[in-house]
Amino acid sequence: MAAQLANLTRDVVADPVHSVQTIGDAVLLVSPVAEKLLTAVLALMQAAGAADFHGCRAGVASWLAVTRAVDWYGSSVNLASRVTTK
Repeated sequence: MAAQLANLTRDVVADPVHSVQTIGDAVLLVSPVAEKLLTAVLALMQAAGAADFHGCRAGVASWLAVTRAVDWYGSSVNLASRVTTK
């Protein structure tokens, strides 16, 4: 399932949106353009639904974030993650 989600992500993500990493059953997307990020997330959710990934959730937040190595840090990253929890 994680591999299929990674493949779906590659299919819908286009510049200026980038898939940073896959973390188990989650993907981290970043973009300097909030509207493009939201469009990519909505396309990914639609593709996931079409692939019978029921119960998928997405969190999107826009604010400053910094990167170190392969990870991203900041309140927007934390907020986007928190809104996906049940």
